[in-house]
Amino acid sequence: MKTKDFKLLKWLCSMVMVAMGFTACSKDEPEDFRAAYGTPYGEYKYEGIVTDEEGNPIQGINVTVQEYNDPIKNLTVVETDKSGSFTTDYIKWGAGGKQTLIFTDIDGDANGGDFEEVRFNIHSLNNKVKIEDGEGDWDNGKWKVTADVELTLKSEGGDTSDAE
Repeated sequence: MKTKDFKLLKWLCSMVMVAMGFTACSKDEPEDFRAAYGTPYGEYKYEGIVTDEEGNPIQGINVTVQEYNDPIKNLTVVETDKSGSFTTDYIKWGAGGKQTLIFTDIDGDANGGDFEEVRFNIHSLNNKVKIEDGEGDWDNGKWKVTADVELTLKSEGGDTSDAE
């Protein structure tokens, strides 16, 4: 009899643990931010200037902040202005996440030529500045990341470069 009671207790404890695991993800967060309870996070704003090899600013470059290796989940897309500048709103990331910053020429030969696409692993960039401390134990605060990028013209083959 004790063995059956112990097995039942073990099974009930397992079910409670499973139920707790399913409730660990918060539904109050935006769709693009799902992390297990207790995962540190921060908010990041990306800005920079996109230029050609001669230092001239390039207008019309899409700058995409994307979940690493997930082409379907583009979190933010902005376009460079006449001065080649871009700025995103703050984006909330869970610690340990990997994101990619992608620079894509969307207008072809206009605005100085047809440029190669460039990709960076955001966490490999060293230009991070903390803007504001976070609240609570898990909030890592607000950060500004500067990514100035020099694009090269596409060669005849049309291959894209990868700068990760």
